[in-house]
Amino acid sequence: MARRKSKKSKRNQGHQVTQPPDRKLRSLQQSLTVAGQVTDPCKALGLYQQAMHTAEEVLSSLGPESKPRKPGPDPRRQAYREALFGVAKSLQQLDECEEAARRFYELLKMEPGDSQGARFWLARCLLDLNRHDELLDLLEQFDDDSAMCSIPRLSGPSGLKGIRRPPR
Repeated sequence: MARRKSKKSKRNQGHQVTQPPDRKLRSLQQSLTVAGQVTDPCKALGLYQQAMHTAEEVLSSLGPESKPRKPGPDPRRQAYREALFGVAKSLQQLDECEEAARRFYELLKMEPGDSQGARFWLARCLLDLNRHDELLDLLEQFDDDSAMCSIPRLSGPSGLKGIRRPPR
């Protein structure tokens, strides 16, 4: 005797059940909190990558005018930036400085004001990669000395000694 399928299961056949954007956003914010407490950078990287994927889904469900590249106080965009920062920082901790630098540059394009301190970590990556010209360009790009003040801590007691831009 064949069993009759319920209306509910018929409706969900072939369709993925998705959460509304607000519920996804709350879930995303909880995921970011958990990822921020993980001390193993490899595990944190996986959690942040999942969070980025979820943030992209939330943003894409809002339409093309809500792409994550636009700066602003929108919590959906902030969650994306926080996930991206977590991915970049985890990559940097795993000595994947080339990829981390790319992600930090992406953050700075999205948020030129740099409220998360991406330029500090980008400076660290550029220093580790011996990309001194890019490092000096980064430091010249900002009016304040916040990233410059951090360089001695990043590079040891010598700081930027010996790093000079060649004459042009």
